[in-house]
Amino acid sequence: MSGHAQARLRVFEPLEYLQPDGFAYRPWRGHVYPPFIDPDQAQRLIDTWDTDAHDVFICTHQKVGTHLMKKFVVEVLRALFGFPSDHPMRDGDIGHGAVPWPEVMASQHGIAHVETFLQRTAGVPRVWYLHCPADVLPMRTVHPGARFVCVYRDPRAVAVSQYFFTRHIPCCRCRPI
Repeated sequence: MSGHAQARLRVFEPLEYLQPDGFAYRPWRGHVYPPFIDPDQAQRLIDTWDTDAHDVFICTHQKVGTHLMKKFVVEVLRALFGFPSDHPMRDGDIGHGAVPWPEVMASQHGIAHVETFLQRTAGVPRVWYLHCPADVLPMRTVHPGARFVCVYRDPRAVAVSQYFFTRHIPCCRCRPI
């Protein structure tokens, strides 16, 4: 997400900080989550969402090439299968309405929005992206036909990219001194 997109996201309290002057986060399920994920809405996903054979999950840490992989996957699916005229990826879109981060979609728009997306894209490939460990996937069950694309990058490059990226996200910035 660009810094501009981040600025419009709702933030859910209470927040904690990595250090007295560190970045804001939310502890949940034994992990650190960004402050724009609402644990209540994310838990609804975990309690109700059963994936299907058409789901493709791009699994990454932030700043490892998520958007590039989203574009690759969407273009391959478009070339192989095409999409109906009302499908959000029909024109190669990789924005959040076409290739969502499920916990953020549920947090920012509600679980009904996720359910509408699932109905609208039923029966054709749909792509999601995740930034969570495998032990805390945001779904109740994973269909055996679902596919996972895992993306890795040199951790040194990730650390540098993450550092400069988070400096420009208002909702994750350090607490004012």
